[in-house]
Amino acid sequence: MSADNGIYLLELKDEYRIIHAQGIENLWWSFEIMGLGQNMIPTRVIEYFDGSISFNNKKDALEHAKELSKDCDFLEYGIRVLHEFKHKTWKEVIVDAKRLARKEIEIIENMEKKEQRRWKFDIVQLKEILNMN
Repeated sequence: MSADNGIYLLELKDEYRIIHAQGIENLWWSFEIMGLGQNMIPTRVIEYFDGSISFNNKKDALEHAKELSKDCDFLEYGIRVLHEFKHKTWKEVIVDAKRLARKEIEIIENMEKKEQRRWKFDIVQLKEILNMN
């Protein structure tokens, strides 16, 4: 059985955010294509990293990640740095996520008319992103 977990550092222009998570491939899940895309999706990044620990520099972030790793019995993917948003600030990621959240809500609501209500929780999460400052 796979642990499917790791400690992930999101490198941003203004900070590093750290999480211990499973299923990190979900960062690439897009409701627009109903599958995994080529690029990380801002709404998924917010869902995973909002409320996470942040640091101003990579050295401190890596030191904290190493400390976190000591509390894990097993890390399948170890400590990984995600660079895709390194040219954006957290606030810019939020702006991008809000823009995309509107589209994703519309896509999900259109699917909901045709299918069972399996995406209800996703709509709740997307609406929370729209309310972020």
